[in-house]
Amino acid sequence: TMVSAGNTSDVMVELKDGVELQDGETLWVMLHNDSGDMGTYEFDGSNGLDLPIEDDMGNIVTKSFTVNVMSEPTGSLSVEDQAVADNKVSMSSITLDQPGFVVVHADNGEDGPVVPAIISEPLFLEAGTHEDVEVTFTEDAGVMTGDTLWAMLHTDTGEAMVYEFDGENGLDMPILTEEDTPVMMSFDITE
Repeated sequence: TMVSAGNTSDVMVELKDGVELQDGETLWVMLHNDSGDMGTYEFDGSNGLDLPIEDDMGNIVTKSFTVNVMSEPTGSLSVEDQAVADNKVSMSSITLDQPGFVVVHADNGEDGPVVPAIISEPLFLEAGTHEDVEVTFTEDAGVMTGDTLWAMLHTDTGEAMVYEFDGENGLDMPILTEEDTPVMMSFDITE
C-alpha cells in the first residue's frame, strides 16, 4: 500500500487474493522505500528495489500485530403466537454467537416489519442460547389482539448494551441470515 511521506495513520492494507487470516495470527508491518517504478512495489529481496526503511541504528522499521478476525454475527430465534401478559411477550428461544439485542417491530401491512421504529424496549442479551425470554412493550405500543408483530435480532456494535439502531447510523444493525435478510420471525397476538 502506497503511503505519502510524513505522518500517516489508519492505513488500510488490502490483502492479496486468496489470503485467509486466522484469529490470533501475528502479522508484521514493514516500511519500504519506493525506489523503482514509482507506485509499484518491486522488492523481492535481491533486486535492490524498494528496500526496507531503516532507523538511525540500522534496524529495519517493522512492527508486529495480532489479527482479530471479526466474523459476521449469527443468530436464531423462535417465537409463538401468544397473548400479551403484563405488557410483555415471550420469545421461546434466542441464540446469539455474540452479544446483541432482541426487539419487536410492528407489521407494515405488506408482510414485513416497520423499520427502524420498534414497539418494545430493546432487550440486551449476552452470547449464548436463551429460553423463554420476556420482551416488554413500550408504553405507546398500542398492541391489540389480532396484530401481527415481528421479533428481530440486532448486533451491539455501538456503545455496549445501548440500542442505537436508527436505520441510518450503521450501529446495532440487524443480524443477517446467509441470504442477507434480517433474522426475524412474525407472530400474532391472540386473546
